[in-house]
Amino acid sequence: ADPGRGLVRSKFGLGDEYSVIWTAGATDGLRLVASHLVSSALAYHVESHTSVVGTRRIAAERGASVWCVRDWDEAPEVVEGLAIATAESNVDGSRVSREAVERLRSKGWTVCLDAAKAASTAPFDALGADLAVVSFYKLFGAPTGLG
Repeated sequence: ADPGRGLVRSKFGLGDEYSVIWTAGATDGLRLVASHLVSSALAYHVESHTSVVGTRRIAAERGASVWCVRDWDEAPEVVEGLAIATAESNVDGSRVSREAVERLRSKGWTVCLDAAKAASTAPFDALGADLAVVSFYKLFGAPTGLG
């Protein structure tokens, strides 16, 4: 598996400081991230994919505050929280900006980039996010069971 992880890091232009974790798919990857990182706050954009919206259940189970924002500037400052930003919208193709990711991080958010679509339509850019979830299904065009 280690050569595979190195290949993925190389394909996406990521250094050895990044870890690659295999999951059953992007939805499972987002669930895994949320289950480990949502403690007090969750933020996501109104145009997020259904898999992102599903992380609200995890936040609710933990009593975390949840923000669904139309603009990332609406996300408040937090001591700790997880913001899941959709890199490219499935609805209209709009993309989150590096500046939006930087602003979220400066407000105390750990930023997870949902790059399931974006990684398949353009060269990958993590935009300075702390984490990214990618779907091999969208990259290879067939269900693979690997996120």
